[in-house]
Amino acid sequence: MGHLFTEAERSYRNSNGMEHENGIRAFGFINGLDKSAIYQIIQESYRARERYWLTQILKEEHMASFSHMRS
Repeated sequence: MGHLFTEAERSYRNSNGMEHENGIRAFGFINGLDKSAIYQIIQESYRARERYWLTQILKEEHMASFSHMRS
């Protein structure tokens, strides 16, 4: 299987807590969050992204496993 680069659409990222780390840090700074709270939000965002990527990879592998049937 080749490299699969997937990035969720902005609306999906926003509704599923998938923010970029710099955006989370800026949000935390503006809202007076301490470092541990910012770190926790970043980790939650990473987990949401990982779930998305894993879903996309598994979907791609599933489709590839059936491609031989179309030949």
